[in-house]
Amino acid sequence: MLQSMEHIRKQFLTLSQDLEMMDETGKLAAMRAEYRKVLELELEVRAHQAALTELQDSYAANGIAPTAFHEVLQQMAAEISAEPGFDNQSDAALAHFDQETGAQPPPGSAGEGLEDDDCVMDASGLLNVVCPITMKPVLELKEPVEDPAGYVYEKEAVMAMIRRSRLPNLPCPVAGTSHTISAAGLKPSRRIVRERRKAMLIAARGGTQPGPSRGASARQDVFDADELS
Repeated sequence: MLQSMEHIRKQFLTLSQDLEMMDETGKLAAMRAEYRKVLELELEVRAHQAALTELQDSYAANGIAPTAFHEVLQQMAAEISAEPGFDNQSDAALAHFDQETGAQPPPGSAGEGLEDDDCVMDASGLLNVVCPITMKPVLELKEPVEDPAGYVYEKEAVMAMIRRSRLPNLPCPVAGTSHTISAAGLKPSRRIVRERRKAMLIAARGGTQPGPSRGASARQDVFDADELS
């Protein structure tokens, strides 16, 4: 069952990436809420599986009265779910979903945001629109990478800067920021890949914002995003 739920989660992720490309932020938020419900259900299944395993290892019939297995399993599963760290896997899956789709947690959610001086976004949703080293637009970078705060650089340029500094960490070169960057902290920028795909989609539609058009892609033909609204 867990394998089936993992397959469902992958489908949610793919469809949500399409919604993000189409700037359907309302439907993406609805998809995120449904994805969270799937994670909660998956967590419940994992707790019951762990309870069944524990009961199998420890149960001994007393020969006097029948055991109320349903009540015992429910109690054991609830205790397992409440154990510290049991939901870490679900938290990580939701964080991965947000990273891959650009979905935003509801206001007031724990763990949101960086320091104010590290969160000055452009209207496009990007923290910087040009590489602070080469001054080339980030959407035109050959190999874009980003630091843990979300700032994007040309990989060759930022790695050369780090090597020249001979320091394990050095200040972010974007004016007004306070965090540091390191070679180990850089990763390929999926955000830029998404923005490029979005730009291509808009260009294919003649420069207009979506609204999905009939037949725009095979995936849109089989999925009605309006059902989420």
